[in-house]
Amino acid sequence: DGFDASDMKVVLSAYKPKGTDVHVYFKAHSEADPEEFDLKNYTLMAQETSPGTYSKGDEDFQEFVYKTVNDTVEYTSGNALYNTFKTFSIKISMVANTTYDMPRVKDMRAIALD
Repeated sequence: DGFDASDMKVVLSAYKPKGTDVHVYFKAHSEADPEEFDLKNYTLMAQETSPGTYSKGDEDFQEFVYKTVNDTVEYTSGNALYNTFKTFSIKISMVANTTYDMPRVKDMRAIALD
């Protein structure tokens, strides 16, 4: 209590071969927002790691960093603008051009920033 964040980063260790991608989404909720958290929409994060970073082998897990657009979490609910949050959720979507070599995530760290 007493600490509300205004930004976040997500760090993944992932196996990401060419022809695949890992998308990270977040949703946030301010303590002052009367709307329920479950009604919030997810927002796509930007990959901070070079877009040309791919795994070179089956066990080559690379570190990928994702950030919010404009380095801030802002959202509108009703007629109010919120730029801090107390609660958040992360969703990871792994996509591939084939069904035989899919990306894998070994671990995920989400960091709420002031």
